[in-house]
Amino acid sequence: MSQDIKKYVVVEFPEDEGQCPIIGIISSSWIFELDGNIYCYWPKYFKNDSTRDKAIKDHNILKINDCDTCPIIVKYKTDSYEKARKMLKNLEEHSQVEDSSDDEKRKKRNIMKKTHLDFVDSLSDIEDTPPIPKIPAPKKKTQAVAVTTINLHNRKLTNVQDRVSLSTHKEREGKGERCVQCLDNKRVLTEMFEQLAIIKENINFLIGVCGRQAAPNDIPTEIIQLTTFADLETFNEELSDQTKFSEACKWLSCVGGKDVGETTRKILTKLISNQLAVNSNWTGRNNKNGLKELRNFINLILVSVRKNPIYSNALLDNVEQVIKSWLRTAYDRDGGRSRRKRADEN
Repeated sequence: MSQDIKKYVVVEFPEDEGQCPIIGIISSSWIFELDGNIYCYWPKYFKNDSTRDKAIKDHNILKINDCDTCPIIVKYKTDSYEKARKMLKNLEEHSQVEDSSDDEKRKKRNIMKKTHLDFVDSLSDIEDTPPIPKIPAPKKKTQAVAVTTINLHNRKLTNVQDRVSLSTHKEREGKGERCVQCLDNKRVLTEMFEQLAIIKENINFLIGVCGRQAAPNDIPTEIIQLTTFADLETFNEELSDQTKFSEACKWLSCVGGKDVGETTRKILTKLISNQLAVNSNWTGRNNKNGLKELRNFINLILVSVRKNPIYSNALLDNVEQVIKSWLRTAYDRDGGRSRRKRADEN
């Protein structure tokens, strides 16, 4: 199921005999098959229903250690969350009709209960309606093998280690046959190794990116933190020189950051003193210095951010929004927030 395209699945959680089954929507990425039966991981760590619904809608990866393992019956699959909701509503209404029909049937024997075909007709406006389920053939009895198994009804599979523990089954002596659990574990381990190979490749890529640092001789000593707006304007004019612009980009691209926002803020800290930032804003209103018209300076920051292959698609609008926010919060840096708090207390 993990290799399929992620879908929204309407499932039924079988209950004890005499109780009404529970119907709900889950992500197909939460479903796995074991021993010919279908189960799902059910998250019990969400604080409310809305958080769980959002996790289902976004196909979030679960914390398997904090999940229960539940047997399920798949009723409906679709790519649309709205269609899944509509199917869930119809299934719930159908379940209610059946319950009420059973009560009335005890009183009036001449009232006919709705058939499955009637229910299918009522859902004709929904796409991908599942076919009528077939009654499975009885399983053939196999010779018992003395092995250690996990009872899914009495114990939940809390982590991968529990699933791998099933691999302790050995080949049957003289027959060369493998049990179902061994074959399933082999498939799971193969998928794990494939995922680990992808993770290793991504880590090597990131190490290569982070390891590309400028040599000391490549750092232009004339680029220092600017303290006045006149110096910033002069620096903006100097960036018209392509050589000067390229050298500055080569130096600033080594600053780095966990995302576009952090990288932009670190570059701004390298170029502008906090006092100059306090006296500046984006548009130049309220008698402050405006950075909006310093296009060479803005382009320098954007190109320096894009030098990192991970952020090569960074948008100019995103960088400008970070600059605006960084200028607005300048007064709170370098102890400004503490000074304001003390002044309010006095």
